[in-house]
Amino acid sequence: MKKQMMEDKFILDGIAILGQWTVIYAPPNAGKTLITLRMLIDSINIGVIEPSDIYYINADDNYNGFTEKLEIAEKHNFHMLKPGENGFDLNKFSKYLKDIAATGNAKGKIIILDTLKKFVNTMDKSLSTEFGNNIREFVGKGGSVIALAHVNKHTDESGKSIHSGTSDIKDDCDCCFLMDVIKSDGIYKIVEFRNEKSRGNVASKKAVQYLNKDVRSYSELISSVQFITKEKVAAIREHTLMYGSLTSNMKVIECIREKVSTGINQKTELIEAVSESLTISKPRVKEILERHTGSDLSSGHRWTVSKSGKNAHTYQLIPLIRD
Repeated sequence: MKKQMMEDKFILDGIAILGQWTVIYAPPNAGKTLITLRMLIDSINIGVIEPSDIYYINADDNYNGFTEKLEIAEKHNFHMLKPGENGFDLNKFSKYLKDIAATGNAKGKIIILDTLKKFVNTMDKSLSTEFGNNIREFVGKGGSVIALAHVNKHTDESGKSIHSGTSDIKDDCDCCFLMDVIKSDGIYKIVEFRNEKSRGNVASKKAVQYLNKDVRSYSELISSVQFITKEKVAAIREHTLMYGSLTSNMKVIECIREKVSTGINQKTELIEAVSESLTISKPRVKEILERHTGSDLSSGHRWTVSKSGKNAHTYQLIPLIRD
């Protein structure tokens, strides 16, 4: 068993450890394949993993998409398999795993499943359990598996992604991440990996950005993948929260501006006046008032505040720029 033990090396930096079964759940078009390929290539380039040990099973792509990715795999010397090509039968996948484990050839081998639903019905508890047992046997012999899976179409109460299917896959794997899209515009898409289960020193969170516009090739898209700091993610979340507040709290913001323009500009008096006009709670008015206080209109601020003796807070409107 000691001979079978893997060094604590990352197949995907901070995400997937060699010798483990890792599952990554992501929404459609979040970039799970793109980011996985980029991280694989990075690990190959720095010599952490042997490319000849990697078997990427692309079971969720069309002919053109597979061909593009196959060119990338061949360039970096790892295997990319397509069900139905060269005798590869997806229905025999579990048998392949058992045979590799039984012959002692699993150690160091890395299998990527894209996507998990093509290999097992994740809604079926008994099939998921059986599939997990087969993966566990392969991993127990020194192999590694990374499964890319879909999230539920519904999110949790905070708007974050949750895994699809029964909990068996998540319960049986070594490490589980969920991906959330935290920003998407005409230039970049930013996603965050959020750890849900771990065995080893994986990241609790990891954020990535990549181009979200038409590019000449998939290789160019892969090259655009960049990891970003948690400070930048926090700033993006704050920006998103601020502008979401501008939309959802428009009536309150307009009422505050109206009251200040008529001379009701002292904090306590202002909160009471807005609360009475709109029949909403004073704590709610106070929260919105403070959230949009500052000096930068482009950052979502709509008024400034000055403090004077006896803790008096006086508000002054920031002029709105009109077309």
